[in-house]
Parts: sequence; C-alpha cells; structure tokens
Amino acid sequence: MLVNCAQIQSETPEALSGVYTIDPDSAGAHEQFEAYCDMETDEGGWILIGTYSKSEPGGKQYGSDYSPQPDTTPTNPAARGVYQGSLGGFRDIREQVACDFASCRNAYQTAMSEAELEMVRYTWGYLDQ
Repeated sequence: MLVNCAQIQSETPEALSGVYTIDPDSAGAHEQFEAYCDMETDEGGWILIGTYSKSEPGGKQYGSDYSPQPDTTPTNPAARGVYQGSLGGFRDIREQVACDFASCRNAYQTAMSEAELEMVRYTWGYLDQ
C-alpha cells in the first residue's frame, strides 16, 4: 500500500493530481483512506488532509469537531474535515494560509516530527489553542 502522495509521485513520476487510496502508517486496512494528491503544485507530492467548506462561516471550536476525513475536492470542498489518523507517515507540510481573487499564499515546513505535525493540526480548533 502506498504511504503518501510523495511516495506515489516518486514511484510513478507521471502520476496526475487526483484521488488515491493511501495508508499513512502502513498499518493496514483500518488506516487506509481516500485522499486528494496534488502532483503539480510546488513540485507535487502533497496530500490534502484538511478542507474547509466555503459555504459555512467561521471555524470550529475544537479540531475534533471537524469530520475525521477531509473532502477530496481541493478547490471547492463541500465539507469541513481534518484527517484524524496517525501523522507518522508525513514529514513535510504546505498549508494554504491566505487567498485573494488572484492567488493563494502558502506556508511551508519540512522534516517535521509527528508531534510538530500534531501541533499544526491542533491549530484548526480555535479553542484548542
């Protein structure tokens, strides 16, 4: 089973952006999920693990208030969701932090520990902070 989008891209350089089944900690069927992989932006290999619906105002009080899986539609998600599984298979993050009508700004960090990734996910709930 493929662990993440970066592995998919590494093993299949011609892979296109789209929905793939991944297993971030290689633990078996209970951890597998459908995820959108962006194979083009900033050299590709990015997995969408959080989505925020444009049709609902405001954030959630706690990260656990989000659906446990993100939507697989990256440009106009219908659901608010944050992947609640193990982050052990991930190390790098690209977070979209602001958008206007022309473009979006992203923040990056590489070689993060699982605890550091948990802190990023933790910030999705404004009372969790």
